[in-house]
Amino acid sequence: YMGAHKIGNDVEFYVWAPHAKKVEMFMSRDDFKVFYPLEKVDDRGIWHLYLKDCECIYSYRYRTYDHNGNYYDKSDPYAFYSERRPANASVMYVLSQYSFSDQDYMEQRSFDYHNPLNIYEVHVNGFDHEGELTTYRELKEKLIPYVKEMGYTHIEMMPIVEHPFDGSWGYQATGFHSATSRYGTPWDLMDFINECHLNNIGVILDVAYVHFATDSFGLGFFDGQPCYEYKDPKISRSQWGSYQFDLGCGPVISYLLSSANLFLNEYHFDGLRMDAVSNIIFHDGNKNLGENGSGLSFVKRFNYYIKKEHPDTILIAEDSTDYPKVTVPTEYG
Repeated sequence: YMGAHKIGNDVEFYVWAPHAKKVEMFMSRDDFKVFYPLEKVDDRGIWHLYLKDCECIYSYRYRTYDHNGNYYDKSDPYAFYSERRPANASVMYVLSQYSFSDQDYMEQRSFDYHNPLNIYEVHVNGFDHEGELTTYRELKEKLIPYVKEMGYTHIEMMPIVEHPFDGSWGYQATGFHSATSRYGTPWDLMDFINECHLNNIGVILDVAYVHFATDSFGLGFFDGQPCYEYKDPKISRSQWGSYQFDLGCGPVISYLLSSANLFLNEYHFDGLRMDAVSNIIFHDGNKNLGENGSGLSFVKRFNYYIKKEHPDTILIAEDSTDYPKVTVPTEYG
């Protein structure tokens, strides 16, 4: 629903900007010089644009205006693809046109706690790195034979959602629906996962739903005010300097659930490993600061709905606390 979607020969856009006075879209087709106004369609702050006769190939940005006349140029939080860094515009992309051939694997896939797991955790650019950025295609050619030879059952990919800094491991992102373009296209990533499945190897995605990058084109102060981050400045920043997601805000919860669902549905990932769960359970991960009630509620809601929609997937918590019942089903607290 959100993001940029191909409708026949047209493209339809939806974006959430609850505090904006005005929202516009501008794109590479017009050298970013023509601004298309979006229409506010409801009181929640959903804005909409239907653009006729537009190929689904262009880079685009949103420009949000606050009530003081200031404007902010932003990437689309729901974009499926992004320009290769250091460029940062979103890119229109049709994920559904890739054709998987892993039906047999997907039909027989199940997560049985009695079966052995041997998980190889990998940073895409850290495997067989030789100067240039590793690509998803190179990973397919080099990593899969290695994993098979070493007897691993799964590959856990460190975060591959779009992030600005090559020197990082990808845990501070700017686009949670966009597989990073630094390693190739979304179809390249799908092809890697498809090949893993043909070799009976599962693929787990590392996700960080605690925080996001502070780069000006990203989620922070999306329409001039906090939208995705906590409004209280005392808790809006993490100890890493990033913005912390407001896990008590309905649209933010929807955004993160949608991200998880997207990668499980469209990319055929076999599970999710949630990073820094201790920072969701406790404020700043500090037990002395008390439990984060909205964070706990989010984790329970996340687990319940993802398991309901994808019962054969693996959900892993990276939790360094002594909080009880971390692995107990949600219906039992």
